[in-house]
Amino acid sequence: ANPAALAKIRAQVRARMAVSPLCNRDLFAKNIEKAYRRMWHDYCRSKGIEMKQIASRQDTDCKPQKYSDRMVNILE
Repeated sequence: ANPAALAKIRAQVRARMAVSPLCNRDLFAKNIEKAYRRMWHDYCRSKGIEMKQIASRQDTDCKPQKYSDRMVNILE
C-alpha cells in the first residue's frame, strides 16, 4: 500500500462525489419519478387497466396539498 497515494485519492473523493450524477438530486428525482411511472404503467397494463395521457407536472397547476386534502375528505 502507498499511504501518500491513498491520502491523495481520499482528499479528492468527496469533491468528485459531490459533482457526480449520483449526487445530482434534481436528476435523481426526475429519473426515479420516471421509473415509478413506468412501473405503475406496467402494473396497470398487466391488469388490463387503460391509462390515459395527462399533462406533465410542468404544464399543470400542481398543488399536492390541495389534492391530498380532497382525497382525505373523500375517504372520510
